[in-house]
Amino acid sequence: MEERARLEKQVELLHAQKLNSLGSLAGGVAHDFNNMLAAILGWAELLLTQEPDPRRQRYIQSIIKAATRSGELTAKLLAFGRRGKNRVVAVELSAAVAECLAMLQPSIHPDLQVVTDLAPGLHLDGDPAQIQQVLVNLCLNAVEAMAGRGTLRLTSRRIQLEGDESRLAAGTYVELEIADTGPGMDKDVLAQIFEPFFTTKTQKGESGTGLGLATVYGIVDAHKGTVTVDSAPGAGATFRILLPEGAMPLEAPARVRKPAHGEGFVLVVEDEETLRELARASLEQLGYTVATAQDGRAGVAAFWSHHHQLQAVLLDIKMPVMGGLEAFKAMRAIDPSVPVVICTGYAENEEVQEILSLGGAGMLAKPYQLLDLSDLLKSLGTGVPSAV
Repeated sequence: MEERARLEKQVELLHAQKLNSLGSLAGGVAHDFNNMLAAILGWAELLLTQEPDPRRQRYIQSIIKAATRSGELTAKLLAFGRRGKNRVVAVELSAAVAECLAMLQPSIHPDLQVVTDLAPGLHLDGDPAQIQQVLVNLCLNAVEAMAGRGTLRLTSRRIQLEGDESRLAAGTYVELEIADTGPGMDKDVLAQIFEPFFTTKTQKGESGTGLGLATVYGIVDAHKGTVTVDSAPGAGATFRILLPEGAMPLEAPARVRKPAHGEGFVLVVEDEETLRELARASLEQLGYTVATAQDGRAGVAAFWSHHHQLQAVLLDIKMPVMGGLEAFKAMRAIDPSVPVVICTGYAENEEVQEILSLGGAGMLAKPYQLLDLSDLLKSLGTGVPSAV
């Protein structure tokens, strides 16, 4: 029994290493694609604000819609690569499950029974959109597997781990089980189920990207949890998610409908020329005066010259000559009163988290829209309530 347990642990470790390698590859490709999407989305949005012709407005809106939908695919790849956790707020699990089931209701056949047994008062600290994506992906897969007949069962509880074989640290966790009474899966399918682009739908004449469960795996891993599955042919499937328990949810602030004008001097530090010029144009559209720098060292020099005038700094992370973390520390040493905002698609990156822990004023996830930029600067006290 001990030898069998040792071999199972070794197989699990090799499988995790394989997924990590695939995740790094997918995340790296998605990051580069994300930068290009940010430029397309940003420039199109700026064009839209200055285009009076209704027909051309519709053309530009179509570009924005296409870029946004492409961004959803990029977000899935970033999530699988553990690089896409952009917001961390309190999420109430029972409310998230209710929202998911309400969204899927039109897809649920009347003969399919949904049973929930959710412990009250369970909360997670995480990205609410991505937690919702995990629930939707797993529930939709279960519904499709049962083909209109069967039982979908969602069960949650609070558990205490003392540090177990699942690679999780000791602590209090929320456990969510999503079980179906579908046809189940054999060992060959189970071995590949969380790999990107693996799908069984094509074997059934259906279309599928194979990113759904890969995305689930990446999101759960980014939230410092685990996801496992038990299944056998003819025995249905049960997905078990463990995530660290979080605090009570806070009420989200209301967003303004239109970007608000601001005033003041903002420094943009970004090595990608297209994104640097896009940030400049966006800030000028909002009413700000802008200085730019192409790398961290140039950014620190510009900060030294202008820090007494600056309202904020928009700082990229991955740059040549001097990276974002080193540049941030240098800026803090010069003048810690100037808010420094991280602009990146790598929210879960260790450098991003370190900057935020050292006093970074916030994070703007790429690709961002004019409203996101306006809202963030307004939250720093640089905006005045005037619509663009």
